[in-house]
Amino acid sequence: MIYEANEHLRRRYGMVTEGKPGDGTADRVQKYTQKVIFGADKICWPNPAQDPACAAVPYSTLPKDVYGPETDKDKEGFHNRPRYLNSGNVIGPAADVRTIYQYAVGKVEEKGRESIGDQFIFAEIFGEQEFQRETIRRDSQWTGGRFYDWVSNALGTSESPLSANITINNMTTIPGQRYEYSMGLDYESRLFQTMTHSAADVEFITYNSSAYLSSIQAAHPSLHGLPLFLPSDLQTANAPFSYASPGNHTLDSSSSHKALLLPYSAALDTLPTGPHEPTWRTLPLATNIYAASVPSLLHINGNKSLLSTWWPKLWHHPYSRALLRQYIRSSQTPMPAAAAAKGGQTWWDNRGGRGGVWTDNGEWMAWGEVCKGTEEAVFGDGKGFWGKEEG
Repeated sequence: MIYEANEHLRRRYGMVTEGKPGDGTADRVQKYTQKVIFGADKICWPNPAQDPACAAVPYSTLPKDVYGPETDKDKEGFHNRPRYLNSGNVIGPAADVRTIYQYAVGKVEEKGRESIGDQFIFAEIFGEQEFQRETIRRDSQWTGGRFYDWVSNALGTSESPLSANITINNMTTIPGQRYEYSMGLDYESRLFQTMTHSAADVEFITYNSSAYLSSIQAAHPSLHGLPLFLPSDLQTANAPFSYASPGNHTLDSSSSHKALLLPYSAALDTLPTGPHEPTWRTLPLATNIYAASVPSLLHINGNKSLLSTWWPKLWHHPYSRALLRQYIRSSQTPMPAAAAAKGGQTWWDNRGGRGGVWTDNGEWMAWGEVCKGTEEAVFGDGKGFWGKEEG
């Protein structure tokens, strides 16, 4: 995704020379790059519609007719392409993400903005970045480039929101202030599927069922009958449970050992393997049928009832107890063990540091302490309380 985004930025904004020409230090590099990916939403909120956060951000990379003739014309937002930053999902190099967050904190600390939310702030930062990029590009164009922008906007093919016939509140540029943060969005929900106005875009698909795939296409005419395929990365991935923690198969039930590990149980820890092992084609995968993507993460913003209705649909749900037990019972790697030996902040302690949470007081709480009594809601397997399934 980063590679594709940077190729697009290179073609649109070109290259610049860094260093001093003539002394051997000059180098041609992209003018703008992308390093950090945020989730994408179909609606812009709570920022004002005329602010750069809403009006100056790039158009989606999805086809312009992906939802049919009403694409991007739906006042309710359901048939609009994701285009606006969602602050709930972000991934990128720690240094770059930290820099964005530091700038965000500074914006919140400005006079009179103490109650402003994270969604507003990060959308504002993204809007400022994109407004600056396009303003600089347009100001540096020759007459031919400006004419091309005008024609492409008239034909509805322009990539520049600043060319659209809309009102945009000009941002006040502060000399010396940085506005470039290498931010971009996951327009095609390959990583993050935000759910506001998008629940109808997602179907749980079993890819080895041609009849079911045909029914999905028939129910959504705007797909133009295009076939849905399992994404190429999953086609070449190992079987789902090959990635599970191996667990520890010892039957030692001494008190010292039980302090670290749940006792091994063939009935509770066994995952389907061999000829009966599921594949990515035989498991139900949450699929954005319009983007033809299987996102890694479902962000249940908007309609919270999806938390209970979709949780049992996730492919790993029938095996969740075994997966968690094996994870908790797996050995620690040398790296966290060495970190613990040296002291200082660490996410591990002498109880294993797996399958639980750290509190704000630096105390470790195991899964059974935090989630006791919720086993049926989480696992739905009727096997009883965590750690006491077999008495």
